[in-house]
Amino acid sequence: MQTPKTVLEALEALEGTIADATVGVIQDDGAYLCALRAAFSKNYQVNLTIARSENPDDEYLLLSSLRGVCEDLIGLKFLGTLAELDQDKAIVAMMMRSTVELMTRQAAFFESVKPNQPVMKARQADATIRETRTVLRSITTSFDWLDPRTGAPVVSRMARAVGLKGFYDYLYAATSRFVHFTPRELLRMGWGSDDTGPMRFSPRGFSRYYSAFNKFYAPFMLVTFCTTFSKRLGCTNRVRAEVEAIIQILTDEVRWPELITHEELNREAPSPLQYLLLHAEGAERFVRPEIWVWQE
Repeated sequence: MQTPKTVLEALEALEGTIADATVGVIQDDGAYLCALRAAFSKNYQVNLTIARSENPDDEYLLLSSLRGVCEDLIGLKFLGTLAELDQDKAIVAMMMRSTVELMTRQAAFFESVKPNQPVMKARQADATIRETRTVLRSITTSFDWLDPRTGAPVVSRMARAVGLKGFYDYLYAATSRFVHFTPRELLRMGWGSDDTGPMRFSPRGFSRYYSAFNKFYAPFMLVTFCTTFSKRLGCTNRVRAEVEAIIQILTDEVRWPELITHEELNREAPSPLQYLLLHAEGAERFVRPEIWVWQE
């Protein structure tokens, strides 16, 4: 089989494997494994959409999807360290809690804006939340992963517990800024001839940056998902060649997208030649990140 030369080629070659790996039966597989299958499908579909996107102006709309992919990876890796029965207990408890909280907020919203529309309402919401809190706190783990006040899982604590603190500090923070109210992200959308004249505000000003960010970090997280979970999904041998090809494509990238660039701060950036020389020098000492080491 010919080695894929682009991320899109690798993704398309994985289509059949993904289709097989993302089918499950909750009664047989359990809630955790089915959640893992769903997260794999979601990660893959996000990557496929980004890889096939040809209009940079649309890329800003895809950025927020990376936040969910990132959080899935952290949460599922942490839960995967628990005993299998506890993995399922945690998934079910978190699902119940989320459902009740959403119904409660839904009822309050419709009561205020469209009270004549029948909507699902949670019965004994407080009791259900207390019950799920008890279940989560009963799970034996050496890591303090729950908020002491609410009993809800905390992403940063889960990331630290499974050695993903660096991943969390960079990628989770990077993807979160696109879904939260962030004045910096809004004001950096302004472009004009100088700092004192009129500026036009639009996400299109950073289209090329958003496109580069998506097309690099989406496959970065797919690789991390595959090296972490493919053994549990039983598909390591079927995904390894394509994932290794993506790893090579990413490591061959001379300049990885940054959160704050020289250009946006009007600072002189290294020349393309300097980037190339520094990349070549670093390639000689490159050590594969631990998150890209296959879990055997």
